[in-house]
Amino acid sequence: MLSTVRTMLTTRNGERLTFTAVAEKAMVSRRTLYIHWGTIQNLLGEAVSSGVPTDAIDTDDLSPREVLRSFLTSVRDDLVDPISTVALTSLMSQAVQDDRAAESLASLTSSRVDQLSALLGPVDPQHYSQVVGPIYFSRLVMRDAVSDAAIEALTDRGVELLGLGALQH
Repeated sequence: MLSTVRTMLTTRNGERLTFTAVAEKAMVSRRTLYIHWGTIQNLLGEAVSSGVPTDAIDTDDLSPREVLRSFLTSVRDDLVDPISTVALTSLMSQAVQDDRAAESLASLTSSRVDQLSALLGPVDPQHYSQVVGPIYFSRLVMRDAVSDAAIEALTDRGVELLGLGALQH
């Protein structure tokens, strides 16, 4: 079903994604969708996160700075995926008026903060937003590519904010 949702996101031309449309396309009942996800926002959130590799960063023999750079590069690369971009921007627009969409977006963010924390130790969500937020802003709002130079600058900022300088080898 998640792959069905991801596919539908690329072909919807601005139409709202609904449980009815997903159920028809996936050939399941709406009840099945409600049982498993509860809300369309939860389904969208899981469709986005299903496209994000959670163990793609091999930290063996990497300094904390290199781990952070790899993480930031993976965030940038994930946002090149048009399906993720459509789902995220859809959730963001709905989150303004819909608490369920806001909760789903918060859950996605929390998962990413947890992922970075697992790689580097505890990361404060505020620091996460200061280091990773510019990638989302550049890609989703400004619709600009995020260069390797920008990743390096964010890595430098992250090393400072997260206190990783003392951990370098």
